[in-house]
Amino acid sequence: MTLSGEDYVRLELEFIPATCKVNEYYSQSYGCPFCKEGLSDTEKTAIRKSQVPDALVGKGSASVSTVAWTMYQRYVCQWASPLPAEESLEAVWVQISRTTLANWIIYCSQNYCMITFTADF
Repeated sequence: MTLSGEDYVRLELEFIPATCKVNEYYSQSYGCPFCKEGLSDTEKTAIRKSQVPDALVGKGSASVSTVAWTMYQRYVCQWASPLPAEESLEAVWVQISRTTLANWIIYCSQNYCMITFTADF
């Protein structure tokens, strides 16, 4: 099969302490040249798309490392404010609103974290 197209899937921000890098994901499409020419024994054109890893939060730009860092800073380091000020993130060349950070934490805590409380009364 030969490459017949490529679709942009998403851009993902990955946090590495003291640095930030951007990972871009593309989905490639492959088509059968014989089917395109009508030389195959099938009536349909065979097209296959490459697999792309699922995003952590919907189709958003949050990577595992970025959300983990945000949660760590919020709950372990106990920032004075509820979430980091935009200025602290701009120091590593990124502008992310507090609302977005809060949404990442809420989504990941509801979908990936399981806390079990047991009471011995």
